[in-house]
Amino acid sequence: MPLLGTKLHVPSPRRELVARSRLTDRLRTPDGAAPRLVLVAAPAGFGKTTLLSQWLAGAAAGDDQLSDRELEVLRLLATDLTGPEIARRLFVSVNTLRTHTKHIFTKLAVNTRRAAVRRADELGLTQR
Repeated sequence: MPLLGTKLHVPSPRRELVARSRLTDRLRTPDGAAPRLVLVAAPAGFGKTTLLSQWLAGAAAGDDQLSDRELEVLRLLATDLTGPEIARRLFVSVNTLRTHTKHIFTKLAVNTRRAAVRRADELGLTQR
């Protein structure tokens, strides 16, 4: 099999494997203790570098808790309001809203508004 062929093959999921969306949770230690050695194995092109970069960014930041303003933005992201409507409600520019949203996405390790809301629900950050 040629080397390039490995990037085109998506392995079938196995029970003992951890979903990528949960890997950063597994890399964090809840008590702040030194992280244990973790092996992250996946074929080329499956985001290992991105995953570890996100984890390291969170570890370097020290506190990956959402600020009060970010929580306020997150709660509004869970509504049917558009970005400009949320910005008007918060009395900020759309660019400021985008900055808050980017910080929320980074801290929750997600890439979309829907994923951020879902993740916030899982963590108990939203009161709906």
